[in-house]
Amino acid sequence: MAKRNISHWIIIGSSTLIVAFCVYIIYLGIQAGDRNGLWIFSAFGFLFSIPLLVSLFHIIAEKNPRFNKIYTKATGEKPRRTPFVPHWFVMAGIFFIGLSLIFVIIKGILAFLTR
Repeated sequence: MAKRNISHWIIIGSSTLIVAFCVYIIYLGIQAGDRNGLWIFSAFGFLFSIPLLVSLFHIIAEKNPRFNKIYTKATGEKPRRTPFVPHWFVMAGIFFIGLSLIFVIIKGILAFLTR
């Protein structure tokens, strides 16, 4: 079995959390009878389930010879890993968005406390 990088587990964990959150929100919306905004959570749940399912298929293909044959036949070559390498502008964008969200939250809290 190949050793997994920490980035691979980060992708699996974050995708699982996001998909679980989307499914929970869909469940709560159905229970409340509000079906107006459920399509957006369904779309995000589907979008983030794709890397989760691909990662799980890779793990299963490494352990089970039958799935490994399917994987090798589908790709046409030996499986190789895709490294998790974010570019600097993506990281800068995530940093600035996170910083602005923290600023807005603090500003809202201070505005509420000064009333």
